[in-house]
Amino acid sequence: MKVRLGDIIHGYKVITQHEDSVILAVNTNPDAVDKAVVWYLDYQGEPHTGDYYLNVEAAQEEFVSRAFERVCY
Repeated sequence: MKVRLGDIIHGYKVITQHEDSVILAVNTNPDAVDKAVVWYLDYQGEPHTGDYYLNVEAAQEEFVSRAFERVCY
């Protein structure tokens, strides 16, 4: 399965993706405690190793960190 923007994965909607390596998704349930998740993608494009966040802003910061960790020294 190749993840695409707008896909729903375990109740989270993918809102951004960096290459084929990391995605940011927001919870589709407005009453949920975890509002967002950042997942790495494996070689087949499947999400794994996710960190869940109470607010979207914290998840956005983690997404940027993971997406650009190789170019930020």
